[in-house]
Amino acid sequence: QRSRWALLARWAHHYDWNAAFKTSYRFYTDDWGVHAHTLELEYDHHLGSDWIVAPEVRLYTQSAASFYAPILAQARTYASTDYRLASFWSALGGLRITRSFGPFSVYVEGTLQTQTGRNRITVGPVGGVGRGEEGEGGLGTLATASTSPADLNVFTLTFGFKRSF
Repeated sequence: QRSRWALLARWAHHYDWNAAFKTSYRFYTDDWGVHAHTLELEYDHHLGSDWIVAPEVRLYTQSAASFYAPILAQARTYASTDYRLASFWSALGGLRITRSFGPFSVYVEGTLQTQTGRNRITVGPVGGVGRGEEGEGGLGTLATASTSPADLNVFTLTFGFKRSF
């Protein structure tokens, strides 16, 4: 069983120069201990009657579920290593260009998202195992890395078609 609650606030304003600014804020919480904040900003600018250019920014942060662990060292009644339940933040930036043809429109949109987990795992030593002979060192240390299962960088390119009724 899971109970979830969300509060959403939106605001938009149209400007006389054929533009609109849209923003929203969402607060989310659940009984698993996850608390999240999302802030979205979008600016639509009409270039003539047929073109729209729309940059966007989205910022997101969440806390980890109470039963999340990046590594399970011992058995627990409720536990998960699912990175979607980890504590992380995310930033997305994008640009959409739309061309209208009467009731039809086509668009292309590109977004770049980066996400960084707050639960870092230090991996190391990194390297190979030597032959184990005297003076040859056994496990060699080349580097150590700090990472999170929630880390990602994604570029998305979308093409679309819409018809207005």
